[in-house]
Amino acid sequence: MVNSRWRPARGRRVSLAAGVLVAGVLALGTPAVLTAGVADASPAALTGTHVFGWGFAYPDAIAAVGADVFVANAVGNSVTEFSASTGGVVRVISGAKYEFDDPAAITADGGDVFVVNSAGTSGVFCVASCSQKGSRGPDQPGYAATASGENAPARSLAGTAPVNSVTEIKASTGALVRVIAGADYQFEYPDAITSDGGHLFVANGGGNTVTEFTAATGALVRVVSADRYQFNYPDAITADSGHIFVANTALNSITEFNASTGALSKVFWSPLSNEFDYPDAFAADGTDLFVTNSSGNSVTEINAKAGEVVRTVSGPRYKLSYPDAVTTHGGNVYVANANGNSVTEFSASKGTFVRVISSSADGFREPVAIAADGSDLFLANWSGDSVSEISASAGTRVRVISGSSYGVDIPSGIAADAGNLFVANGGGNSVTKISAATGALVRVITGSSYKFNLPYAIAAGDGDVFVANGGGNSVTEINPANGDLVRVVSGPAYGFDDPFAIAEDGGNVFVANWAGNSVTEFSASTGSLVQVISGANYEFGDPAGITVDGGNVYVANASGDSVTEFSEATGELVQVLSGLSYDFDEPDALAADAGDLFVANYAGNSVTEVSESTGDPVQVLAGSTYDFDGPAAIITDDGDLIVANLGGSTLTELSAAGALVQAVSDPSYEFDAPDALAADAGNLFVANFGGQSVTSFAGP
Repeated sequence: MVNSRWRPARGRRVSLAAGVLVAGVLALGTPAVLTAGVADASPAALTGTHVFGWGFAYPDAIAAVGADVFVANAVGNSVTEFSASTGGVVRVISGAKYEFDDPAAITADGGDVFVVNSAGTSGVFCVASCSQKGSRGPDQPGYAATASGENAPARSLAGTAPVNSVTEIKASTGALVRVIAGADYQFEYPDAITSDGGHLFVANGGGNTVTEFTAATGALVRVVSADRYQFNYPDAITADSGHIFVANTALNSITEFNASTGALSKVFWSPLSNEFDYPDAFAADGTDLFVTNSSGNSVTEINAKAGEVVRTVSGPRYKLSYPDAVTTHGGNVYVANANGNSVTEFSASKGTFVRVISSSADGFREPVAIAADGSDLFLANWSGDSVSEISASAGTRVRVISGSSYGVDIPSGIAADAGNLFVANGGGNSVTKISAATGALVRVITGSSYKFNLPYAIAAGDGDVFVANGGGNSVTEINPANGDLVRVVSGPAYGFDDPFAIAEDGGNVFVANWAGNSVTEFSASTGSLVQVISGANYEFGDPAGITVDGGNVYVANASGDSVTEFSEATGELVQVLSGLSYDFDEPDALAADAGDLFVANYAGNSVTEVSESTGDPVQVLAGSTYDFDGPAAIITDDGDLIVANLGGSTLTELSAAGALVQAVSDPSYEFDAPDALAADAGNLFVANFGGQSVTSFAGP
């Protein structure tokens, strides 16, 4: 399913008949347009592939039931049902009584369709006679008959706060069976659903729980929740061989438990996988590295030589709140908290708490960068358009540097050199030079010749200052003494692709390319290219921080929840610090087949195969051969795997052994951010979140 990381603009509603897959070749039929909301005069004539525009509004989930297909429309708060064989619309199910609210998942069991409402509703009821907690039916107070004789709620439940729910519909008629909700169910942003043996299991992304209830009555069985399950934003769920498997997106892990008892079986997870949580800044003190985990509100310390985690500093006392920058000074570590508008100080050698520096007088406004010079600390305030100077020893304010003359405009990077500060202004496309001793403005460096373009990061070294231009895919080198331009380093050979972080050491400059998942190294003295470091073995994933220490370069992979270490001298990989032999990276969908699990890693553009019996990884399918691009859905069909690539708007078909069968990308299929898959009677149905449509074709 699509979550908040990506919401496309509304697309067109079109339809066409395409064709049948024959020996891996797409044979296209004659296009036939279906006007939105108007039935085609001869739907039976539409054979092969259809893209329908019948009430779709951000279709976010899809299920095949009998001879029909049901599509959950996240924005439309409706369910569209159409014939799997002809593509003819059966009905669009909507209305207040169904209480659809951002339907995010859909499944079937025992002739009924169950729709998960992730945003929540304000009343709960059922049409069939029912009395279990969380349901309200015609035999309960608060109901009245409509003119048609159908029961409907006469009023919403007074004083009831919005809750999440599951709507159950009769597959054959579209009639409402019941709405399942209530405090006992503990639905909290439910995001996925599966069925097993007459029971339904709902993954609650916000509550870190799984709710189990019966398909026949909607009665609650249990809520699976305990620390040992290690649920962490469970975003996908599937059933196989009497067990339930849950993908924990935030923890990069899979939890398995017994479907009949709820007992924990195992967690497919490595001990180091919880250390890093969106790491995006580094500092080194000559022995150890300190990595800020901006999502985890923690700082992880690594022994640089051994490559081992020393400790992770976290807890209420430290008041870490989206820690976005870090530096070391005088034996202590200083962390800038962007959300907390504060600085946390602790001992570098022991991790013991020293103080939290926070006062309105300090002028902190989303501090996103920090540097130490002499006896003071300097913090760039993103939303304050200012720089705060703090005494490192006393933790007290020295001054707040601001004012139009400084030209500070969305400062995104800061560096210290020879008694001066250099601030990269992301909004102003400029660099401000300030005296570290007095706070006086030295100069504002700007002009077209510098080619500043969204300067994200800045580093000082080898006598010059280097500015990474995220928008210009270049690095500007400046003489710190007079502000004169030395050179602009750019060109295709350098491989700059959204350069986001920069470091200098030993006469060379290292640039982390966020979008390119690579590191560019060039000579600080001449600007000549040394090498572009990339490749699957480095496991770069949105590299957001970079530092050089002890002859090696360390890269923080924001989306990979890992740190990549390579040799400064040769660029050869030393190790990847994560322990994630499974290579889980935002696992977003699951499928089970013949005793193995297949996990689609949205951010990793890969599929991880895991043995259900042992929990060991079997293989990770990745690389240009497969053309994975934001895999968001996966199913098994006739022994093969089908993967929907949301980012690439393509499908990848694999054999059960992991061999590529084909990549389906013909534009005639009009895939547009495909987000859900279903198979029925030899046909494949693809929900296009971006195009607000469904593509149907004869399956492989």
